[in-house]
Amino acid sequence: MQKLTPIRDTREHENEGYYWTESEWCEGYVSKKLDTGDYSLEGFEDILCIERKRSTGEIAKNVIEKRFDKELIRMSKFKYAFIVCEFNFEDVLNFPINSGIPQNRWDWLKITPNFLMSKLTGYQLKYGVHILYCGSKKSGWEMVNSIFKKVANGA
Repeated sequence: MQKLTPIRDTREHENEGYYWTESEWCEGYVSKKLDTGDYSLEGFEDILCIERKRSTGEIAKNVIEKRFDKELIRMSKFKYAFIVCEFNFEDVLNFPINSGIPQNRWDWLKITPNFLMSKLTGYQLKYGVHILYCGSKKSGWEMVNSIFKKVANGA
C-alpha cells in the first residue's frame, strides 16, 4: 500500500484537532484549506469528507445554525461523508450533561436531548452523512485512521 497523506483543514482548531506523523502507512499530514469538513486524504478530497465534533455542546450549537445545514448539503455530495463525534450517544441522550456548557446556563437552553437526537438522526437520513459516536478524542482519531485506510483501499 502506498503511504497516505491526511489533510487537516487550516481552520480546524489549532490545539484540539488530529495530527499524524510518518508511519508505515502515513507520510505525515498536510494543512490546507478544505471547502467542506475538517479532514480528508490527498487524492481523495473529492470523495472523502470528515467533520469532527468535540462535544454535544458544539454540535448543539451547530444544529441551530443555517451554516451547518449548508455544510451538510455540501457533505451529501461526497461518496464518503462522516461526522466523527468525540462523545458517546449517551451524551446526546443526557444533554446538556458533559456538553461543556456551563451548568449555570442550562436553564436557558432551548435544545432538549430529544431535539438533538432528532436533528442528528435526520441528518443521517436526509443527507446520507454517517455520524459516528466514538467516545473520546483518541477513539475518534483511531476511527478517522480506519476510514482513511478503508477509503484508500477502495472501501
